[in-house]
This record gives sequence, C-alpha cells and structure tokens, in this order.
Amino acid sequence: MVITSWPFAAFVLAVLILHFALPRSQPALLLVASYLFYALWSWHFPLLLLVLTAGNYAILLRLRAGRARSWLWTGIGWNVLALALLKYAGFYLPEVVRFMGADPAGTTAKVVAVLLPVGFSYRVLENISLLLDVSRGQLAKPPGWLEYALYVAYFPKLLSGPIERGRDFFAQLARNRVVDNEALARAVTLIALGAFRKLVLADTLRALMPPELFAAPLKYSGASLLVWLLADVFVVYNDFAGYTDMVRGVSALFGIDLSRNFFCPFFARNFTELWTRWHMSLSQWLRDYVYMPVSRALLRRSERANTATNLLVPPLAAMVVSALWHQIAWHMLAWGILWGLFLVLGRLPTLWRPIVPPDRQPRWRQVLGMARVWLMLGVSTLLFEMSLPAVRDFVVAVFLGNGPPWNSLLPYPLILVSLAIDGFQYRSGDEVVFRRWPLWARSAALAAVLLSVFLATRFKAAETFIYQFF
Repeated sequence: MVITSWPFAAFVLAVLILHFALPRSQPALLLVASYLFYALWSWHFPLLLLVLTAGNYAILLRLRAGRARSWLWTGIGWNVLALALLKYAGFYLPEVVRFMGADPAGTTAKVVAVLLPVGFSYRVLENISLLLDVSRGQLAKPPGWLEYALYVAYFPKLLSGPIERGRDFFAQLARNRVVDNEALARAVTLIALGAFRKLVLADTLRALMPPELFAAPLKYSGASLLVWLLADVFVVYNDFAGYTDMVRGVSALFGIDLSRNFFCPFFARNFTELWTRWHMSLSQWLRDYVYMPVSRALLRRSERANTATNLLVPPLAAMVVSALWHQIAWHMLAWGILWGLFLVLGRLPTLWRPIVPPDRQPRWRQVLGMARVWLMLGVSTLLFEMSLPAVRDFVVAVFLGNGPPWNSLLPYPLILVSLAIDGFQYRSGDEVVFRRWPLWARSAALAAVLLSVFLATRFKAAETFIYQFF
C-alpha cells in the first residue's frame, strides 16, 4: 500500500476513528493496524517481523536481569545475522544457487524478493539502539511487550524510518496524547508539504530525466550530464524528505511525534554540517553507536583528542557502516569511504588551529562552503547511483560526451522551488513556517499545492519511495 495513494488515506482515517473512539485500547489498536499494514505488502512480512521482535524482546529481558555484556553482544549478533540472511542474500545467494546447479539469475531475484521485508534495515538499527540504551541504563523503565512490539512495527515509520530512539517513543506512548487544533494544523501542513515534495518535485524531476542518463552517458553532452546529475540529487532529497514529512504528519495525527530527518541540507556550509542535516536520524544513530564508541576507545589509548588517528578512524568507521547498511557493493563502499574522507577533511584543520563556526565566518566564505558541499554531493551521488565502471564512463562522458548541447530549462524551476521551500524553513528555523503566513498567502499556497499534486498524479502514477529499498 503506497502511502501516496487513496487507499492509504482511507486506512489512516479508519485507524484514526478507532484510535480516538477506543482510548483505552490505543496501543493494541495501533499494533494490530501496523501488522495489517505490513501484511498488505506481503503476507509473510509480519511473520518475519514477529520473529525478529520476539527474539529481541527475549534478549531485552535478559539485559534487564543484569547479564548485560554477553546478552548485549548476543542481541547485536542476532540482528546482524537477520540482516545478513535477509537483506544481503543477493550478495552470497548466487554462489549458493550456482553450487546447487541452478541458474542464479532468476532464482536469486525471486528468493530475495520473497525474503526481504520492506524497511527491514531500519528495524534492525532501532533494535540495536534499544539494546545498547538498556545495557547503558539510559532507559528509565524497560518497555512491556505491547509497547516494544509497537515500537518496532509502528506503521508510519515502518517502511523507511525515521529511525526512532526507544526512550523517546515510549515516553510519548505513556503520556496522555491530545491532538489539538495546533497539532492538527501542523500535521496537515507536514502531509501537504511531503506530498508536494514527493509527487510534484521528486517524481516530476525523475520523469524528466533521460532514461539512459546513467546507463549510456556518452550519448549526452557534458553540460547535460552535470545538470541532470544536480537534478538527481534533488530527486533523492525531495523523495526522501517528502516521505519523511508525510509519515511524520500522519504520526502526529495520533499524537506521536517522529524525528525530523532533514533540515535544509543545501544550506550547509561544510560537510560536517551537512552530515547533521541529511538523513538526521541515521546520522545521529551512527554518531551515538559507531562514531562516539570508536572515538572513546581511541581516547583510552591517547590523552589527546586531536590525534591523527582519532580524526581519521571514527568518521571512516561510521561511514563504512553506513555504506554496508545501505548495500554490500564496491561502489557503495567507495561512497562510504568518500563521505568519511569528506568528514576527515573538514576536521583536519583542528590539528593546528581552532575552527571558526560557519555562522561566524564572512558571507563569501559561507557561500564558498555551500558550493563545496554541492560539489561533494554531486560526486558522492555518482557512487550512490552507479557501479564503479559506470562512474568512470560518466566522468569520461562529462569531458568527451558527443550528445547535443544542453538546451533544456525544465529542471531549473523545480530545483528553485525546492530551494525556496528550504529557504523559508532555514530563515525562520521552523519547518511549518508557512502556517504563519497571512491568510491569503496560505490559501494561495494551499491551492497551488493541491493543484500541482492533482496534475502530477493525473498524468503519472505515484511511485514507491527510493529509500524503501534500503
């Protein structure tokens, strides 16, 4: 069930009616609704999710009993094993199938399609973070089975996050959740904004992109390739940011606030700042559960924080983990190493001088920093999208492509609209700043959003979201 579809809207409305009609049964109702939502994707997805949940909860109870360290590593191993068996089957399964004398091409695709539940990687990260938080004593009260199962399966975040912290989610479940007019207006604004980002900006830009852009780049001119590469960055951004806004808005209707995943990343002035603004729930997970533990381990070996090793190893470790979480492939590993090196380069000057925060730097230096970030995003997007041989062909085509000169202005208005939305949010610090506009401006903006969403869905079918496949 695609979340940009009318059936999903009807599903949310039905669950909302029951949710507020049966206040004493809200957690149980949301859990049933979440498993039903997952079953509408495939009947076996809820079974796999239930097995993962039961295994983690059994380990969680052992952590509560005090045997933390051995059971913690058991829990982490259980989740990593589940990820390896389900998500990474495409990496090792062809060899197994070939060894058995069958054709790996068709068999592998079918098995992987059956095995891998949508959004499974996000559930693994949430389970690992909860195990670590409990073992560290950072959870005031361990959850009961019902609350824990809902935390894992909660349907607004089930497909592609955000990656929620258990302590924040359980605290919201425990309180008396009231959705007043202010909360309702905020939720509806997020849903409308997310639908606009996804259906109008991301899907339209994707439909405009040449179909062979990444497969046969030599057919296009260098200028065309660079413009469409920039457009692809905005496709990925608006697709995922649009998804996040929509599900956060849906969750807010039930009185549960989910984490923000993006904060105006194209206004970041260095790569460290970009890391804190792009896929923020994943960046924070990597910071707390990979970067900081590695950094603390190195600090126990050296009293100085600004050693070359401590500057180099933690960001590389975090970004390699991020790359392997996305996909096991050489180009994705190169993407993670490149992001890690970008972070290292940003911290390198701390070896010999204090770093001036970006907002205290001259305006020209801030603009130059934004340009560098855009360049870094473009380069890393090549590795994110294509295999290493394809990246080589794309780079060669930028200089030697023999296609017609660039003569299309189609992507620019959509990119500018995307930047304008971010600009309003950035200047105000409020992602729903549009609610503070005068009534006539809000009405005009809402009418434009509704019309553009209607036209976008009228002429092309809504697609799934890019990050569902991670």
